[in-house]
Amino acid sequence: MKRIDFSLPGLASAGLTCLALLALPVAAQVGSADTDLTILWTERIPFQYTGEDGKPRGLLVDIGRKLLAKAELSYTEVMLPANRVIMELTRNDMPACAIGWYMNDERAAFAQFSKPVYKDLPLRGVFRAGVDVPPQVTAATALTGMNMRILLKQGFAYGPYLDALLAKAPPERLQRVTGEATNLLKMIAADRADVVLLAQEEIEFYSAVDPAFTRNFKVLVFKDAPETERRYVMCSKRVSPDVMRKINAAIAATTNVR
Repeated sequence: MKRIDFSLPGLASAGLTCLALLALPVAAQVGSADTDLTILWTERIPFQYTGEDGKPRGLLVDIGRKLLAKAELSYTEVMLPANRVIMELTRNDMPACAIGWYMNDERAAFAQFSKPVYKDLPLRGVFRAGVDVPPQVTAATALTGMNMRILLKQGFAYGPYLDALLAKAPPERLQRVTGEATNLLKMIAADRADVVLLAQEEIEFYSAVDPAFTRNFKVLVFKDAPETERRYVMCSKRVSPDVMRKINAAIAATTNVR
């Protein structure tokens, strides 16, 4: 694996890529593709990302393709930024689904959800190495009581408990940005923020590909945070009840999430 450079160059180009993708609705991009669904992926290594062959890869991509094959559904795949996925499902222009998203009340207002497809490893706080924070800190203290500059990925939810804490944090302490976790870690390393919330799966990936990870960052377990969150297939309201039944039957046959 190649080493990841946690410096700032590259952030601007990532932002320009996201802006370019926002130019055209997905329904216009896929046209009259003769498929049951459009599957919307977003860049989040190691869950879902663009491989060297230009095709979606990752843990959730593998789960999604397996259950879609079991459901015998045809589909077109499109890679989008996370906030664009939300925009497309809110538009409700076509039968579309995003695989591996958290469920919350805001999303339930414009989308429908399947049975759970994956149960996360715990979320962690990734702090810049020089930040003064106690090893046994709670999420409640770190996110609302220590004047931490908190970096978040735009369009993402962090589960009911952490989302409720973030809602109590002073807005000026929160930064929501687009891009992969690589870019968020670059910002932490460059002292643009103090802490970012990442899944254990992400931390394991980035610590494996960057030998300097443990020197640049410290990872803390929040003792008060729930150990796991469940991910679902989030679909537009245009997806028919019959297709949702097929998806749920396939999930029951291919996964073991409770």
